[in-house]
Order: sequence, then structure tokens, then C-alpha cells
Amino acid sequence: MSTQTRRAFLAGSAATATVLAQGRTALTPKEFQAALRGPILSFPTVFQRDGSLDRAAIRRMIDGAIEAGVRVVALTRGNSQYDWLSYQEIEDLTRWTVEAAKGRAITIAATSAWWTSRAAAYGEFAARVGADAVQVFVPAEGSEASLTAHVRAVAQAARRPIVIHGQPSPAVLRSLMAVEEVAAIKEEFTLPYSVPLMTELAGRLTWFAGGTKARFLAYRPLGMNAYYTTLMTFAPQVAMGFWKAVQAGREVDATAIIAKYDVPFFNKWSFPFWMATLEHFGIAQRYLRAPREALTDKQMAELAAFYEKLGLRKFTG
Repeated sequence: MSTQTRRAFLAGSAATATVLAQGRTALTPKEFQAALRGPILSFPTVFQRDGSLDRAAIRRMIDGAIEAGVRVVALTRGNSQYDWLSYQEIEDLTRWTVEAAKGRAITIAATSAWWTSRAAAYGEFAARVGADAVQVFVPAEGSEASLTAHVRAVAQAARRPIVIHGQPSPAVLRSLMAVEEVAAIKEEFTLPYSVPLMTELAGRLTWFAGGTKARFLAYRPLGMNAYYTTLMTFAPQVAMGFWKAVQAGREVDATAIIAKYDVPFFNKWSFPFWMATLEHFGIAQRYLRAPREALTDKQMAELAAFYEKLGLRKFTG
């Protein structure tokens, strides 16, 4: 095979692989539910000093998480900082996420608090670029009928499994069960809301924790099998240590990890602190879009001392 022919062959193979990855058969709701296991990477949208999106850092977070063992990567309007992005940037972020995962992990795209036509258009876009599921934020305003129609419109446009985001009333959530694509819900509510509905809708709706590891452990007896992980963005060895302890039934060890790392981290958590943490560990930069302010150099030194006390240093493999 000549050098030129070999180059053409390799280029063609790469193009074919890309098409297969982007055009593979869509997951059914049941297949998607089965895939919701373990830590879900929920990463922040990060910025460069000039305020532009830092695509390279986003890629580093996704690659690092997948290499550590994560099999689900998710966007969500809060952590993804949609309020600070243009709609075009949200589309860019969605496409970059799918491209970075490259079929190595399933990807969940996400709407924001949009009107129905915008949310449906995004759902169609997310499916077109290869997202495996779409998380739909259920607006605070609307009737049971209109909110169900809103979710159905996104489902019909995306033709993908749907994750519910927000806290719809119990009546609305029950109504959403008529939308066959609805497969999961991001749980971040109170026990009186979640427990009765988790029990009532067992077998129909998969719940995953959108908060801390302690929340995940609390709901494990009700069948919860997946959860967001923040520490995966900068301390994958700790994040996977927790999941391995859970899988092995070592709840004492899992709880110890929560006490040692999760509790102190979330006691300090804010977006500026999270961005500064990523800079400290060499993942991204601390910058935010005005009028928000990044941590100062003095605060960065205090942050470094905090992680030194926890015994956390840059992970090198």
C-alpha cells in the first residue's frame, strides 16, 4: 500500500468511525436506564482569562473522568452555567461534550428554562450531534397539561430518552409518565417529596442523585444506582474510591470518604471556589464572566493549604 493510499485509507476509516459513533442506534428508554450506573460526570463550563469558553479544559475533564471509569457524562443548566452562556455557546458545549466522549460514555444533553419551541429545537439539535439523552428542565409556570406537552414536544423532537430536571408537582410528574421517552429524573429534593414518588413509580422511573454522595447513599435502599460526582473533575482517585467501596458493600469506607472529602469540600463550595480548585489541580483556569469575581492570589494560597490539609495533590495516574 502506497503512503498516499494508506493516508486515504486511514482518513476514511476515521471518518467512518465518526459516522458510526454519531449515527449509532439510539438507546431505548430501558437501555438508557440500565446504563445509569455509578458516578455521572457533571462538569462546570470553564472560561479563559478573556471570558471565552475553554474547550481544551472541558476535554481534559471528560477524558480524565472516562479514563478513571466514568460511563455517563451530563450537562445540566446549573453546573454548565447556562445563565452565563449564549444559546450558541450552549450548542457548542453540547457538541464538544459528545465529541469528547466519542462513544466511550453515554452523554446527556440538557435544556434550560426555555419556552417549548426553543427547548424542542435544542432537543432536535442534541440528537443530531449524537447525544444519547436529553435532560428537560420543567418550567415553574404552566398547567399539568401544558408542562406535559412541553416535555412531550422535546421528546418527539429529540427521539431520545428524557431525563426530568426541576421539581414538578407530584401530579405533573405522574402525568409525565404518559410520555414514553421519559426514563429518569435528577433527584435533588426533600425526603417527603422523593420517597413516596420513588416508591410509587418504582420500575417506571429511574432516579439519580444530583447532589452529594451522602444523598446517594441515603436513597440506595430505594434502588438508586447513579449520582453526580463533583470530585471527579479534580480528584478521580477519591471519586472512584467511593464508588468501588459502594460496589463492594463497604459502606463504612464509603461513609469515611464522604466525611473526609465531601463534607469539607461542600462546606466551602461556590463556583469561584470550584473554578479555583480546577486551576490548583492543573485542569482549567479560575476565571469567571463579570460581574462574578475569581479568587485572588491570596485566596488561592488559602485554597492550596486547604487541599494540602486534606492530603489531596494533583493526580498523576
